[in-house]
Amino acid sequence: MKLRTIGYGMILIGFVLILFNLPGASVGGGPTTTLPCFQGGPCTSTTRTSPGNNQALVVTVSASPNPVNVGSPVTFSASTTSGQAPYSYVWYFQDMAGIGATGQTVTHTYAASGVYNVVAFATDSQGNTGQGSVQLTVTAPATQNCTNCIVIHVVSSYSNANVPGASVTLGSSTKTTDANGNAAFNVPSGSYSLTVSASGYMTLSKTGVQFAQGQTYTFAIVNSNLGSLAVVGGSSFGVPNGMLLGFGFLAVGVFMVRRRS
Repeated sequence: MKLRTIGYGMILIGFVLILFNLPGASVGGGPTTTLPCFQGGPCTSTTRTSPGNNQALVVTVSASPNPVNVGSPVTFSASTTSGQAPYSYVWYFQDMAGIGATGQTVTHTYAASGVYNVVAFATDSQGNTGQGSVQLTVTAPATQNCTNCIVIHVVSSYSNANVPGASVTLGSSTKTTDANGNAAFNVPSGSYSLTVSASGYMTLSKTGVQFAQGQTYTFAIVNSNLGSLAVVGGSSFGVPNGMLLGFGFLAVGVFMVRRRS
């Protein structure tokens, strides 16, 4: 009987945790701030509530250089002119790399061309929040053309999409992949070591690989952020941790009740 009572208690706790972690649910008495999903776009259903005194912070964000080439670093800086210091900052770069970067000044590198809306979320010592953004233009390097070159074509192992801006080292020569994910090397046919690296991806290294002039070789690199699609405070599945805990309590409680029965 005692085991069954504990089981029912765990079921109740589970339901409460799930209820309080449903999308849109909030606790506290501050303004609600919409955070973006870290999947390349906004997620208006995910909110967090500021516990402060409802004073919105004014945040200014800058990027240098802007525009910037694919594969070249860009420095972002944020400043806050209201609230009370010290301030903390969390950054959103609108790509899969560098999720959750923190600090007033950060450096980031983009692997694909495009226009990105970079957002800095600020919190002061009193819990007040605010956000600022800057629009960054990332341009692709010129396409490489070489009839007799050894061409290394770099793609993502997850989506099979081209990876521009990757650093490719063939032997002692290093190139950057163009907008089509290609790096062309004007070197003789032969055996070479190969290293491929890109922001947000695991480094690929091979030795003693045979290459022939005039041929294209495709190599897939693994995204180092797979499984990290969470918003701030969430699980790796995009589900709040509190909700996962609630399902855990619910499952254990049901098991205990059924076992006692």
